[in-house]
Amino acid sequence: MKKTLLQRLSIEWSHYQSMGINLQRLMLSYIFYLMARPLLDVFMSAFLWRQANGAILVIMYYLGWVLGLPVGFLINGFLLKKIHVKNLYFFGVVFQGAGAALAVFSTVFSPFSILSYGFLFGLTASFFWANKNSLSYLLSKGKDRMYYNSIESSLRLVVGVVVPVIVGWFLALGETISFYSVASAYKIMIVIALFLLFVSGLLMKFSAFEDIGSAQLWVTKKSKNWSMARAINFIYSCLMGINLFYPALLILNFGAKEGLLGTLQSVMQLLAAGSLYIAGRKMKDGHVLRFMNVAHLLYLITMSLLLWQFSWLFGLVYLMTQIILESVRWTNSYTLVMSAMDEELKGQNEHAGYAYVFDNEIFFNLGRAVGILSFLSVMAFSNLEFAMRWAPPIFILLQFFLYWPMKYLLERKAKRI
Repeated sequence: MKKTLLQRLSIEWSHYQSMGINLQRLMLSYIFYLMARPLLDVFMSAFLWRQANGAILVIMYYLGWVLGLPVGFLINGFLLKKIHVKNLYFFGVVFQGAGAALAVFSTVFSPFSILSYGFLFGLTASFFWANKNSLSYLLSKGKDRMYYNSIESSLRLVVGVVVPVIVGWFLALGETISFYSVASAYKIMIVIALFLLFVSGLLMKFSAFEDIGSAQLWVTKKSKNWSMARAINFIYSCLMGINLFYPALLILNFGAKEGLLGTLQSVMQLLAAGSLYIAGRKMKDGHVLRFMNVAHLLYLITMSLLLWQFSWLFGLVYLMTQIILESVRWTNSYTLVMSAMDEELKGQNEHAGYAYVFDNEIFFNLGRAVGILSFLSVMAFSNLEFAMRWAPPIFILLQFFLYWPMKYLLERKAKRI
């Protein structure tokens, strides 16, 4: 068994080395970013829940983030003409902590102020995601792309196992032993997050990446192929918009605090890491549609149980289902979208790639905004529990419509091979 494990590690190390130094540095930078990320979203949800004793500030924070992302992508596209991609990446990864820091150190917690902090978070984060997505696309090619996307998602999940439980219990411990306040603990954690983001940015700033140069901002080539990719991005993101905050709201709504929130996040991420790794290594194109249909059916069944009885037990069953399935759903859908980008970019100039990355982001955030605003609308005309029970099923049912655009892109991909 020891020999088998060593052989497996040797194989994985060979895969890692085959990606090239630039992609390795990008992945390492991403790991530092991932260590900081829970402090910018998951535990910001708990912090904002404490301030209002409810969900409204949490939802406004994420709505601001969704609105800020496409604006930042647009600005980044203009700046690429004059500023090196490494500097824009550095700015984005380091300063996206500013919104969370302002919220934690602020004394004003109105919906508008939190929306503004979320917008700042999204605006600065977009510089990170715009350049990371562009570089990920350019540096990962062909058969290595599914492997790279799967390993990146697995790293996200593995880091997500370790960090939330440590942070959660650090935040909870001070209140339990009366050694430090929760407010002080949040401030300490945000400072640590800012340091991690700074290290992440430095790794890229002093790397050997070539400049992308001028970026084309808008997709000018119209095709059914790209329309199907847009449909996948929009439909998928409608549910993702709710899932940005739904797991934390579900846990907090049943009375849990930071310690338990972090522990549950870690346990669910551990379950997801294994399933995602297996899927990345074993899943072929022929399995994708079958998996997606089964995933959506499981989503619907577990959500129906939560509708029937809004309780801790069925809430936990739904959360486990969501976290196990979501990363594999993302890998399958986005890999297909990237394959469509490959086809669309044939014969176009070298600057057209950014237009497709930006176009992806527009449709991601249109979907996310629809999901978040729908949840807010249901909550406004009823209450939080009603929205938590009835808003998600609408967008879970919508996910079944992914079958047709994904089938189309899979067939196109099969013809090109």
